[in-house]
Amino acid sequence: MKFDFYFACMKTTKIPMLIKPFLLAFFLIFSFNAFAQDALLFTPPLKDDVVYYEKVVPVNGMDKDAIYTRVLDWYLKNFKSFDNDLYTNDIELGQLAAKASFPFVGTESSGGSNYNANFELQVDCKDGKYRYRFTNFKRTSKDVTPTPANSQYVVDVPMENDIAIEHGGVKGFPRVSQKQSAMNRLVALDAKVNSLINDLDKTVNKKAENF
Repeated sequence: MKFDFYFACMKTTKIPMLIKPFLLAFFLIFSFNAFAQDALLFTPPLKDDVVYYEKVVPVNGMDKDAIYTRVLDWYLKNFKSFDNDLYTNDIELGQLAAKASFPFVGTESSGGSNYNANFELQVDCKDGKYRYRFTNFKRTSKDVTPTPANSQYVVDVPMENDIAIEHGGVKGFPRVSQKQSAMNRLVALDAKVNSLINDLDKTVNKKAENF
């Protein structure tokens, strides 16, 4: 579409020949810049525009209680449990639900790269399968002291905000470096979540003699 306008300009006789090469150069630079900004996009899994990791995982030959016991072991191994964090711990129902957090590092040009991610998790167990759900992700900076002026940017910031920054949808965050920082945070979060998911799978599927 951008080049359609350029070729239309080239056909007109009102533009001197000496100007046309400069016009071409302008359109090439403009298009390259647009492409570079589009390349700075990474979107984690979404559900109803909210960051949401969900999957049903089959576990052959294992009943609900055995799966749940291993899911609980995974949770206690990866997260510090307090009474108000693990708010559903029901082996009869086969459901574990909790508030959890983990540290992650999002490389940024301006510093302030260490964060805690707070989120909610739920794992439902049935005979031969389980389903995990991780959502409601919010990040809090570990490097920047919150003040009334900056707290909205450093404390409990929804990760969807970084997706909006990537796409240029947050006023005050127009620069490529800011979009790159937002993408780095999303990539780092996604890597950590997938590491937890892989560890959950390994824990559930441990051989009985090694459990």
